[in-house]
Amino acid sequence: MMRKYDTPYMADWFAISLRWIMLVGLVVSLGLGNGLDVGTTWPLGLLILWNLAMTAMTSLNLRLQLHRRLNIAVDLVLTGAFFLVQGGLHGPAFWAGLLPILTGSIYFEVFGGVAVSLLFSSLILYLGYQTDGDLSISILISVILVSLSFVFGFLGRRMMEHMRKNRSLWMDAEEKKRAIQNERLRAIYELTSTLSSTLSYKRVLDSALDMGAAALNPDPEQLVSDPLVGVVMLFNGGKLRIGSARRFTSADMRLTFEGSEGILKKALDEGEPITFKDIGYDHELGRVIALRNCTSGYCFPLRSGFNVYGVLLVRSSRLRLL
Repeated sequence: MMRKYDTPYMADWFAISLRWIMLVGLVVSLGLGNGLDVGTTWPLGLLILWNLAMTAMTSLNLRLQLHRRLNIAVDLVLTGAFFLVQGGLHGPAFWAGLLPILTGSIYFEVFGGVAVSLLFSSLILYLGYQTDGDLSISILISVILVSLSFVFGFLGRRMMEHMRKNRSLWMDAEEKKRAIQNERLRAIYELTSTLSSTLSYKRVLDSALDMGAAALNPDPEQLVSDPLVGVVMLFNGGKLRIGSARRFTSADMRLTFEGSEGILKKALDEGEPITFKDIGYDHELGRVIALRNCTSGYCFPLRSGFNVYGVLLVRSSRLRLL
């Protein structure tokens, strides 16, 4: 039985990658020892087919029931068979037991690595016991495998802790993105409701500023802690006049703009939203006291068809340009 997941399991990719490295190493060992023949390499061929299947499944975010345990069991059985047909302790690939130990260390950390090493070592000790003179070398190899399993298990634990931390950070970031998107949708819904329920242009302009604040601030919680300055300017008598504004001084509210230079001219000419920085150097907008400490912001031309009838400008001292 297979299950599909929304995100890949990085542990699976690590296990697959290390398995490929081990398989390449085993093939090289057999090639150097002139041991590449069908009669003694069939377990290696099955391991390659198994890893191909796991690679395909992992790329599709699919997992088998008891996926980790099944991977360890297949690696252990096929590697044990490969160890036997290759001549055991006297074969060119006597170190093949590292493959299932690595898999166990990735999936179950120290416990997995040690458990697999003990199982494989029992096979080595049995062969050594059956053959005169091989018991001492089988004990040595078993001790080495068990010792390495502790090392691999410790590394596996550190790796898994790092991956869990990264995954947790990624999930928190995704949750924050969803919250921001919901906040933006809520602001758009409220603006739409205002447009359809009132004839007061003042309320419409205020709602437009609210939507700009919610849509551009990266964190809805900062709407209170980081006051956002905004203004809607509309053409009247050939000049841009302030229709509604947030945190503008009384002197700022009396200003008018030609829209013939700098940020305003660029937004009006291009008819597309633009980002800006250091507004204090702008010839027209630099006159606005509320905007002088601006570090970043957006300027949106207000259009109806091909006609531009004003601009919406939003700035914040901590606004993050998206």
